Amino acid sequence: MLLFPLKEGKSAGEEKPFYVLSPQSEKRTQLAQLLRLTGFQQVESVDKMLGDTRHVSIPENACGVIVDIAAESDHERLIRLLLATIPRSVWCCVVGDSDSIALAQSFADRGIHYFHFTLQREALTQAIISSSIPHMVRSASTVSILGCKGGVGNTTLTWQLANRVIQLRQMSTLLIQGTAASQDLDLIADKKLLKDVVTHSRDLDLMTATESGIPDLTQEIFSKYNFVLFEQAINTASKETLRQIIEQSACIVLILDRSMISIRIVNQLTESIEAMNRARKLSRRLILCLNDSRPVTEDMLNKEDIASLLGRSIDIVIPYKKQLFSLFAGRHSQPIDRLALMILGEEPEKGRSFLSRLHHKGQ
Repeated sequence: MLLFPLKEGKSAGEEKPFYVLSPQSEKRTQLAQLLRLTGFQQVESVDKMLGDTRHVSIPENACGVIVDIAAESDHERLIRLLLATIPRSVWCCVVGDSDSIALAQSFADRGIHYFHFTLQREALTQAIISSSIPHMVRSASTVSILGCKGGVGNTTLTWQLANRVIQLRQMSTLLIQGTAASQDLDLIADKKLLKDVVTHSRDLDLMTATESGIPDLTQEIFSKYNFVLFEQAINTASKETLRQIIEQSACIVLILDRSMISIRIVNQLTESIEAMNRARKLSRRLILCLNDSRPVTEDMLNKEDIASLLGRSIDIVIPYKKQLFSLFAGRHSQPIDRLALMILGEEPEKGRSFLSRLHHKGQ
């Protein structure tokens, strides 16, 4: 017996599936029962934790998703994974075993509802019934890829990353080229770019910014995107522009080469990010990428020297391999693969080369 009838004009056979992700068998059963009692008959139960969902695909036309995080408390990691897994157009909420108000607020700050599974069963039921009424607007996962010096290959690298993210997630993605970028994206993408959004492929749109910072992503035109990649050169950017980019970014990738100029820019921006994180009590992920877009010579700084000057290690080194880039168009080199996974909040698979993973995926 249903506690609430199906919406008028909607039969169970026509209903879109509602997904339940939980590593706990009993909780999956209880959540599935709750969904059926509230009128959703097409329930798909997935025996996965959120971090194990790399090969789980949630369609954009799904009715909704309930994600069980059990006793996990690393909300920053969970939020990154959720934003990179659940299409923005799909209603979703999180349930867990913790009754921490701070944990619930951290999810709410990113437009995600959190419910304690035992204490807030009624509130969860009402949220499911109302479908999208408590549907706070989830923000897109915004990644800024910033070139710390001219000629570091920032535009090419951003293009490669955008395509890799699409390949991994098949979610709507927007690539924005900033006003201080190389302006070569149209040549790389083989697409004429306008000030408005231009469709490149099924999951990828392109546009050029009209201002130095990130456009206002709260506008309706940007509401469909799960990922926004913003590419900009920042070696001549003003402090106000840098502040705006930092504030609007969930993840910042700094692209540098082996020059002192780019190292100085990285140090300046790192200090700004750390200061803003302390002041706003937020955590913006920072990834340092050393991109050898030209052959390395003996007079250049080595990786250890750069790490010493920066006071932290380099996260990704992309070596100069002309033949590899030519063969794979740069998209499938192992460092790019690892960098894309880091942006998505995942740990790269260890012990397997990219070619072996590609073969496994083909099988």
